[in-house]
Amino acid sequence: LSSFCLQLTLPFIWAFNRAYVLWHCCLALYRWAARGQRESLRHVIQGVRNPVITNTISLLIVVYHSICIKCFQAFNCVHFPNGHSYLSSAPQVECWTGPHWLMVSLATIYIPAFVIGLPVAVVVVIRTKEQQAQLNTVAFHSVWGRLYSRYDPGWKWWEAVLLLRRLLLSLIAVFVSPPMLQSA
Repeated sequence: LSSFCLQLTLPFIWAFNRAYVLWHCCLALYRWAARGQRESLRHVIQGVRNPVITNTISLLIVVYHSICIKCFQAFNCVHFPNGHSYLSSAPQVECWTGPHWLMVSLATIYIPAFVIGLPVAVVVVIRTKEQQAQLNTVAFHSVWGRLYSRYDPGWKWWEAVLLLRRLLLSLIAVFVSPPMLQSA
């Protein structure tokens, strides 16, 4: 149970971002002081914020598949003839008891907020900025460009498609038991 909670709550993302923010704040303030405050503090803050947002997005995309699997595993119970059911991924946890309810609660929060929310957010951000004709501005591209710049202009949504594919692969990996069906 503790492994599930730790993996699902993503403490390493928080720790990584805090260290990264601290490093860039120190670096930006050092540069600002070295220039004799010729640059506005707003530009310094923007110089810290943009890399933090970019790296957070990249990290979320990297851990997306693992989080999908953990969320779906909370609902994959194996039923036994004696009437008890246990989690397939954690056989020591009996389904629909105290520890399992905590896992289901966390997964129920993460599925709409992260598993579905991340691909939707990618589409919304790209679509909004495309409609505002800001998709190719330097300010927007420096932060969000990793989501679409690798793909041809007609395929700017492809990162969301890849995320949805990972979601479907996670569902298959968790809920389809026979290995031959998983490979199909």
